[in-house]
Amino acid sequence: MRQVSVLRNRNFLLFFGGQLISRLGDGIYSLGLIWMMHVLTNSTLYMSFTLAAGIIPRIIFGPVAGVFVDRWPKRLTLIGTDVVRFLLLGGLTALTFTHQVSAILLIVFSFVLATMSTLFSPSYYVLQKHIVSADNLTQAYSWQSVSMNIAQIGGPAVAGLIIGSLGIGMGFAVDSATFLVSITALMLVRLDEPPIIRQQLSVQGVFSDMSGGITALKRVPEVRALTPFMLGYNFLLAALENLLLVQFLANVLHKGAFTVGIVMACSAIGELVSSTALAVLRTKWTSSRGLVMNMIISALSLSSIGFMRVAWAVGVLMFIAGFCMSIVNISFFTGIQEAIPTDVLGRVWAILGALFDSSTPLAQIVFGSIAVIIPLGYMISTLGAVAALAGVGAFLHPAVRRLSLRASSEAETTGSDTDDNVSTESVLQ
Repeated sequence: MRQVSVLRNRNFLLFFGGQLISRLGDGIYSLGLIWMMHVLTNSTLYMSFTLAAGIIPRIIFGPVAGVFVDRWPKRLTLIGTDVVRFLLLGGLTALTFTHQVSAILLIVFSFVLATMSTLFSPSYYVLQKHIVSADNLTQAYSWQSVSMNIAQIGGPAVAGLIIGSLGIGMGFAVDSATFLVSITALMLVRLDEPPIIRQQLSVQGVFSDMSGGITALKRVPEVRALTPFMLGYNFLLAALENLLLVQFLANVLHKGAFTVGIVMACSAIGELVSSTALAVLRTKWTSSRGLVMNMIISALSLSSIGFMRVAWAVGVLMFIAGFCMSIVNISFFTGIQEAIPTDVLGRVWAILGALFDSSTPLAQIVFGSIAVIIPLGYMISTLGAVAALAGVGAFLHPAVRRLSLRASSEAETTGSDTDDNVSTESVLQ
């Protein structure tokens, strides 16, 4: 179904534009942070601590943050979060220019900034549901995916240019300035959010609200059926792209950093092409069967990498995997936005975010340890094959099959109604 372009929506344009700039800044910050730790310590252990400090808050505090998000005005929460992050980055910039940064302080900054981000993400996607109509949610999420892919590809490149020529402090300064752009864009957004019922919040109330988010997840057949398969799928593939693939290219195919970077970028380019296509074509993707088919194709593409002995073939497979995986993510998370009531969406989004975030470091530890024993090619092929089986399991699940049949029935009904309307118009004419 083609819809009116969401880019005609002034509020969404401000929302999208501000976040595109901010995400590019995040790419600069990420490289600047890890490079600063490298300069200070030249220690892989300290660098891993810095990365972990940016993930752990999302796992621990994410579900609790979702409770507050559902109780606070979303636009003001986003603005407040960006103001705090702007001030923190400004402080880090000043300390960097005055050579007052230590390794421990850098880890603390990473932890605090990640903690503030736990409020931002669920607020962002709840507010997006207020800004665009239900029919435009797929298109809106596609454009947001485009911005993330652009930041993923362009952020490190811009970061390397700025840090390499002007220094790490300037990189932090530029990232800090991008928060001002985001704050300005959010302040220009004009919409009336639904009133929020104010209730006194206790420790017991926090856990009760979190339980309400889990209950809301269980009540939606689409989410209940697909979430376990998506979590298992993500766990199996989380270590493959960022850890095992790098080792495979370097140790098995004997490629250098430049080739590794190009091959890794192929996945992001595939995601960018896919999400751009969904956004530009303005197509509402509703088929759960299409979602799981793309899961299977993506997993089989990654599984095939283990048999490859030339880097360009690995790059092609990464492009295909990224292309299909983007469709999976857009379909799944747009479905959550559409299906979950707005008053509990913040909690649901935060809970799912914590679950998916926790699977990444766990998978890297588990499969990284196993890869010491099993050859990398076999390891990659096995993980991809098992992930494909998870997709097949989702495809065969009775609830998913019922959803697919219902979607097909609705499409046929819509088509019949359209034909009837056309026939009636012909008769009237």
